[in-house]
Amino acid sequence: IILNGGIGCEKNLNVGTACSIEGLGISTFSGGMKVGGGAGGLLEKCHIEDTAWSRSVAAGDINIDYGNVQLVTGDVLAGTANTLNITSSVGINTLMTVGDVLAVTGITSVNASTAYVNTLKIDHATVQVAWTGGTAPTAGGESGYDTYSFNIIKTADAKYAVIGIHIKAG
Repeated sequence: IILNGGIGCEKNLNVGTACSIEGLGISTFSGGMKVGGGAGGLLEKCHIEDTAWSRSVAAGDINIDYGNVQLVTGDVLAGTANTLNITSSVGINTLMTVGDVLAVTGITSVNASTAYVNTLKIDHATVQVAWTGGTAPTAGGESGYDTYSFNIIKTADAKYAVIGIHIKAG
């Protein structure tokens, strides 16, 4: 069944084998959502990029239109004190309402402790980050992958409480 105008269901909707929700926008589950049972798990798409955040055309952009987890594999992070910019096609401020939480993880190839991320922007505006450990990163990993995770809570129009975690590679 394909309904162009939408469908409503007053009681339970049970799907036996599979359910796909596609298209632009956000699917809202106001009463909670259970994922699991059997051998299945919760999977999320990871956007894999070859160009380092420090070298891309829109330097430092993590566009969540491509997913909330992004991996840079082909090119290593360069420079010191890099800035990441969390963005989307509609803008994070438009995407979120007050009280929403957005988790974003950026994973990047590294080969020098001098290259690291220590500043965050949301929609191109610098935001304060409460880094675990109390201070912003001052060094990156020397090989492998560094991981930067941000829990972003919208507290008011274009205002956010952000908790940042940096995990250095070996």
